[in-house]
Amino acid sequence: MSSSTKKNKVTIYKGADQVIPITLRYEESLAPVNLTGATEIKVLFKKQDLTGLELSLTGTQVAIVDATAGKIAATFDETTSLELYEGDDQAIEIEVAIGTNTLITQVMRAICVKPRLFP
Repeated sequence: MSSSTKKNKVTIYKGADQVIPITLRYEESLAPVNLTGATEIKVLFKKQDLTGLELSLTGTQVAIVDATAGKIAATFDETTSLELYEGDDQAIEIEVAIGTNTLITQVMRAICVKPRLFP
């Protein structure tokens, strides 16, 4: 499984509300992952303390936008985005549970996290 964002790399500004669109596809065929029946979707990011920050479907920070097209959206609020590690070319990990199957993908150089200039 692989994924892409609308612009390939997303810039997140710490302290801002932001929605990140993501399309999940099978790596070999590039066909979209059908998310119908998904019971959980987790998108993991690196935090300032180098642990993982998890946004999830059951936690309501991840939404399925179009199940058959493999489209999801991960939403940060201003408090959550403050926890992110600052830096360019950061990877994210996405985990999708459908029935008894769990699909995992890592997306290299997916996001850039920047501090606000005038907080």
